[in-house]
Amino acid sequence: MCCDNNAPFNWYIRLPFHDPLAPSSYKLNGPEKPTCIGSTQICAIYANEDGTRIGQPIITGCLKREMVTALSTGKNQTCVLLRPTA
Repeated sequence: MCCDNNAPFNWYIRLPFHDPLAPSSYKLNGPEKPTCIGSTQICAIYANEDGTRIGQPIITGCLKREMVTALSTGKNQTCVLLRPTA
């Protein structure tokens, strides 16, 4: 698991047609887990906020690996939610 539930993490929703590895591709959703249904694209990630770029997540190497796992298995992970292809 790449996210620590004791840290000040938030959910970030990926903007449609944006690069899932770019922090600027995400919009802050807050602490509530969003509803994402699907299995082919990154919908949302649970991450810590970048202190220098307010409202953008820090995408760590661990989180990137969890993204790859989610996409390769078609299953949500602890810190990565999927949606269908738009």
